Formats: sequence, structure tokens, C-alpha cells
Amino acid sequence: MNKLFAIAILAAASFHLAVPMASAWFEVAFDQPRDVNMFFVSNSYQRTTAKGTDLFKANARFKTLVVTNDRGESVTLSLADEKGEVQYFFSSSLPFTKNVSSLSFRAADAYPGTKYKDVLISEIRLDYADTSEDEMVKGS
Repeated sequence: MNKLFAIAILAAASFHLAVPMASAWFEVAFDQPRDVNMFFVSNSYQRTTAKGTDLFKANARFKTLVVTNDRGESVTLSLADEKGEVQYFFSSSLPFTKNVSSLSFRAADAYPGTKYKDVLISEIRLDYADTSEDEMVKGS
């Protein structure tokens, strides 16, 4: 059974995201090991101000993202410079995201913002499979 784990990044100050690129990172820790299949990301702000300023382009956006599991294994992903939600699959043939207790996400490079230097992600959702038959996920 697959579950979807959603984080509203902007509502959680502990997720170091609206920060200078050099320190932009966050970690997702699970209550037990998971098999993560894919994730969905909404890069930068996903809205326009009342005055018509596109906050997506005004803020820096993640360009290259390094994803590291709790075993210290990493993959580097290139994120498209697109407004809206983008889906990324983890290869089922690689053990990178199988049976993981946490995943950390770190900006390695960013698309520059037209107004702000901080880099941010509005939302990230992880699609994962339960590793036990009898598990219940809180909030689902």
C-alpha cells in the first residue's frame, strides 16, 4: 500500500528553505523504514502578488538537488525551472530509496531570482510504500 507524505514547507520554520542557497537543506525522517518511490516538488513560490509580481521568478529556485539517504548514499537531481508541481521517480532497480529511515535534500545549485537571493521550495510530497502490512500512518 502506498502512502503520500506531504510537507507544507513554508509553514514549517524548521525546514531551512527560504534561506541563502549555501544553507538550503531539509530532512524528512520517517517513523520507521520506508520504500520511497517518487517525490513531487513545487519549486519556489507558486503565486503572484496582488500587484502582479510573479513570486516564482522573483525568488531563487532549486536547480540541482542532492538527495541523501540515512546510509549516506546520494543522488543528484536536476530540477526543471517550471512553475507548478513536478514529479521525480526513483529507479526501482537501485536500492537508494529502499528501506530508508530518512532522506535529506540539499541545494547544490539554484536558478537566480529576479528580486530575491533566497532559495525555496513551496511543497514536497513523497510517495512511499509501507514496509509492514499492519502499519498505520498518522494523519492519513
